[in-house]
Amino acid sequence: MAGTETKGGNRPVAIIASPSDIVLRGLLDLVREIDDVAVGGTAADEATLLDLLHARAPDVLVVDGALVDGALGWLDSTRSRSRMLVFGSQRHVGTRARFDDRVACGYFHLGETPGRIATSIATIARCGQKQAGHPSCTHCPSHRTLQPPPLPLTRREYDVFVRIGWMQGNAEISNGLDISVKTVESYRESIKRKLGLPSAAALLEAAVSWRSGEAVMRGVR
Repeated sequence: MAGTETKGGNRPVAIIASPSDIVLRGLLDLVREIDDVAVGGTAADEATLLDLLHARAPDVLVVDGALVDGALGWLDSTRSRSRMLVFGSQRHVGTRARFDDRVACGYFHLGETPGRIATSIATIARCGQKQAGHPSCTHCPSHRTLQPPPLPLTRREYDVFVRIGWMQGNAEISNGLDISVKTVESYRESIKRKLGLPSAAALLEAAVSWRSGEAVMRGVR
């Protein structure tokens, strides 16, 4: 499912992009229900998305993370001032997202309720800023979605946890954070205890999952 829609007036225009036809149809229905947002088109692949973007630069681009590279290339090459809302099946952006708050306004996962997704789209579509990255964006609720949710870890423990997710060993973490290997080992034990992880293997699995945008354990979202 892909194509353009003609919606008149001075309403902000949204383009929706996802390789999933079901997701496209669902998001299209949501946007159509937002009174003051017009649909500029839908795209199921990168080529169609780029054609749409060049034909009609939207006020907000609602794009699946699978197609975000094409959108980023277009934003960079045209210096467009479109706002971008990224979505995906992951519960959060993780620690290896290809976008940040300089180019994206927010993120939502497809497990959210339709009402919350519609609110996210409407908020960004109605925003008075021309693009992400303005100092005032830090006060927007959507801005917080560009970071993983908090974990019950200290700042240093979290730094170690993230590096474990990057598949770094103790020596590499030690060098990167300028702490001793013994301190890294101590942090690893503290992280396992706080997250309820029974072993080093479970810690590695949890850290890799977190990097990819998944929950660490039951109850930590």
